[in-house]
Amino acid sequence: MVKLGSVMAGLKCDFVWKDGRLVKWEDAKVHVSAWSLHYSVSIFEGIRAHPARLGGKQNTFVFRLGDHIRRLERGARLYEIPLKFSASEIEKAVVETVRKNGLKNCYIRPILYFGHWKSLMPNQRQPNSELAIFALPVKAGAEKAGEAEPVGLKCMISKWRKPSHDSLPGDVKCSANYALSYLAGLEAEKAGYDYAFLLDHRGLVSEGLASNVFIVKRGRLVTPPFSPSMLGGITRDSVLAVARDEGIACEERDLTADELRNADEVFVTGTLSDMVPVANIGGAKIGDGTEGQVTRELHEAYRRAVSGGNRKYWKWFTPVY
Repeated sequence: MVKLGSVMAGLKCDFVWKDGRLVKWEDAKVHVSAWSLHYSVSIFEGIRAHPARLGGKQNTFVFRLGDHIRRLERGARLYEIPLKFSASEIEKAVVETVRKNGLKNCYIRPILYFGHWKSLMPNQRQPNSELAIFALPVKAGAEKAGEAEPVGLKCMISKWRKPSHDSLPGDVKCSANYALSYLAGLEAEKAGYDYAFLLDHRGLVSEGLASNVFIVKRGRLVTPPFSPSMLGGITRDSVLAVARDEGIACEERDLTADELRNADEVFVTGTLSDMVPVANIGGAKIGDGTEGQVTRELHEAYRRAVSGGNRKYWKWFTPVY
């Protein structure tokens, strides 16, 4: 994906929302004995807010906020983490955090976790949780992934495999799932690649380090189907909706590694970078090594949608100011 440092305007903000109140960045602390720090049981979301114009009115909007918070709630239920705030309260807290920091274009991270407790045993149910929300500024125009990566990513298929759902649920954003992304990312970096794809326990294409995967073959858009062992990305869902409205044939089905390598076009989707083309996989060029025609046209339609240029998608926007 687009490297975090290439799109972030800073890696801190002035205020963090923490359990119902706004505190200064330096005061948003977690104790070294925090239970979630030891056992990787925390649920988080990655959400975008950016400028858009709806009906002639310019504002900063949070994109698909309700969908993100519903996924956060689903993760909390799955891992039985008490959530003290309603969805409506969390949505208001997200908007309040962006507004208090005076941000126009940002990446928002709510995270639900267990703090310090009297036991550090992994089999002890933790009765209390903490919810924090912070927002990091994004460079103007950085959401246009084609500008950030005009040529495309150099990718590899990692040796690390996504486990099955009965080993570790992959359909929520739990911190435990991203240890695998970290290992695969290290592997890619050492081998000289920008990014890595992960196969699942069956040897089929699952997802990227923090993204969903799409290929184009003979003008048809194909992506692996949603399953409990992969994260059904909200950007993925948005891209599919726009593609279908644009009349692009879409198919959600199992995808083999060979199909990925031999695709006419490949791109990945994620909250921070939207759509990013893939130039080659394992040294083998994809198409001509640049953003393909279907990807480019879909990307343009998607950017129109998330910029407020298509009234049909205004339901995805929550105003900040």
